[in-house]
Amino acid sequence: MLERTHYMFDVDDLIIDRGVYSHLYPDVLQAVAELRNLSPLELSETIRKAKEKRNAKGKLDTYDLCEEIGCLDLYYVLFDKITDERSENFTNEGLSLLFKGIKEMKKKICIVSNDHHKTIRMMLKKFNLLDHVDIIFSRDQGGEKKNLEYWGKLIEKEDLVPEHCIVVGNDFQTQLKHAKRFGFRTIKLHEPISFNIMKYL
Repeated sequence: MLERTHYMFDVDDLIIDRGVYSHLYPDVLQAVAELRNLSPLELSETIRKAKEKRNAKGKLDTYDLCEEIGCLDLYYVLFDKITDERSENFTNEGLSLLFKGIKEMKKKICIVSNDHHKTIRMMLKKFNLLDHVDIIFSRDQGGEKKNLEYWGKLIEKEDLVPEHCIVVGNDFQTQLKHAKRFGFRTIKLHEPISFNIMKYL
């Protein structure tokens, strides 16, 4: 059996329920309108221009919107508030036990995510997981995981041997499928992450 050196996890839907972003969206729009003193029509036009600049299809990411109009500080204030209010949507103590178990095996934990580095660190710190994590590879460094280039950049930056790494995820069509093409070993979850998966690691 090949040695396992790194265990890789996403943030969304493994550590945090992506539903938090749906709750964040209207709060961000209201706050942006108030901050910039925008009418509903002016707010719609601001969003339209930001979407065109970002080549966004469908709903514009709230981070991208705030970045475009220069109010990321506002985004993080609201993000912090929403995550506090919806703390029940985060994984339970089992995740902390899982990370501790991996560290006791002298292995490294890597977060691979489409989120931004600051967002990831904030979430990990809030739920006392940051000290367990060795590597954070984010959208800022690799782009989006749906692109094969993401995984190539990860391998190069962290000097990884994919065959010695296990990627844990719940989306085979993007994250796991591309990871396997680069030689990463994968585990597809069908239920919320917990200490129970230790038996597969």
